[in-house]
Amino acid sequence: MTDEEKANIAEHLERGVTTITVLKNIKTSVAIKLRPAHLAERVTLHNTKWQFHIAAPEQCHPNDAVNVDMWVEAMRDEGETLVRLYKAQGAVDPNGTFGATNFALALMTEPQKEVLEELGTGTVCLDSTHGTKGYQFELTTLLVLDEVGSGIPIAYFICNKMNDEYLTALFRSLEFAISKKVEAKTFMSDDASQFYKVWSSVMVLFNRNFFAPGMWIGTKWNKKIHECVEKQLRPDVYHNVRLLLEFID
Repeated sequence: MTDEEKANIAEHLERGVTTITVLKNIKTSVAIKLRPAHLAERVTLHNTKWQFHIAAPEQCHPNDAVNVDMWVEAMRDEGETLVRLYKAQGAVDPNGTFGATNFALALMTEPQKEVLEELGTGTVCLDSTHGTKGYQFELTTLLVLDEVGSGIPIAYFICNKMNDEYLTALFRSLEFAISKKVEAKTFMSDDASQFYKVWSSVMVLFNRNFFAPGMWIGTKWNKKIHECVEKQLRPDVYHNVRLLLEFID
């Protein structure tokens, strides 16, 4: 794509033309000769916005780090309680919990807080996903189960590094928000060794029950089987351990 074509696209984006409309106009402008510009996708326009410093309407700044920082400050200035904990990369943590290079953000709305207060005495779940973006941040979601067993997202934790100390700070921010410890009867997680240990130390588990859903257990077993078992034996080994998981004594 030539600089002139990029500048033309940037001009439309800066005027507020939506990404979908710009892409549609590009693809319908194909004449006799197909040019690289006609193969533009969403990521192409995103890169163009970044190159020409064009912020989206919902963005405060085209730089992601600055954008988040400005958004958090705006939330606080407006008296919003959505942000329960925030530590920007490069900033000094007055509590000394997070290092200078660490990023941490905990989000929970007031309606989510009310649901946690109401259903937090039953089952709480923690699910974590990481490496889905170029920043390699880890997203951890806290859920509670309603009366029919459906998961309701309660809070979101975003960190570039997750360890016991940082998890403790995130859980403490929830404890502070509801002015008490979450007294759950059952804990579900995809990572028993870390999440369960820290949750138990910060909150209250009456029966100290731990349950890891079969899907997560199966994933971890499958990974271990691939590491330790010969290829031709893997299907039978996995089948047998799944039978053990589902066996009720």
